[in-house]
Amino acid sequence: MSKRNAQTYEAIFTAIAEQSSTVFGVDLVPHTIITDFEAAAIAAFRTVFPSAVLCTWPFHFSQSILRHVQSEGLTRKYMEDKTVYVGVKMLIALAFVPVEDVGPMRHLRAVGAGCAAGVKFPLRVFRQHLRSW
Repeated sequence: MSKRNAQTYEAIFTAIAEQSSTVFGVDLVPHTIITDFEAAAIAAFRTVFPSAVLCTWPFHFSQSILRHVQSEGLTRKYMEDKTVYVGVKMLIALAFVPVEDVGPMRHLRAVGAGCAAGVKFPLRVFRQHLRSW
């Protein structure tokens, strides 16, 4: 698919829902949707199927974080600096912590503080991912 934006996904999901009803006589109202960690798809699912519970795979979350490590030019630090490596792994591990146990964002400063001085990547990227959830 060449245009991976929310509008394209909305058009696809709407067409699927309409065809499900027209062709099969089934109203498509999913209870749970499991998707990869793509913000446009998530936004479209929320628009087209607002009552569905959205779940993302932790694997895709970790891949997204590691892509940000690369895009921020931190690959070498990630591989050579144990504090950066551990900070990124702590960030990825948060995907396995129940939301109610994570607590307020101010407690997550330790994740950013666990990284080498001058590396502001992890907490900023984590906040970006939280907004897309």
